[in-house]
Amino acid sequence: MYNNRVFACVADVTGVDVSLITVESTVSDLGADELDIMEIDVALEEEFGIELDDASFLQVQTVADMIAKVEEVL
Repeated sequence: MYNNRVFACVADVTGVDVSLITVESTVSDLGADELDIMEIDVALEEEFGIELDDASFLQVQTVADMIAKVEEVL
């Protein structure tokens, strides 16, 4: 439901073309490090007007995990 908005945030932070991002994309597929993950966290918080648990968000492995973290809060 929120996939496209999450994909856009991930693309903005990582520089990966949004058309190449899927729910199965992993953090390593995206070339993302911990700093990138935290930047995605902040981007998602701003996009959705929510507060995510930073420590928990650092544990995400896939874009699907990121979507799940957003959906937990909404």
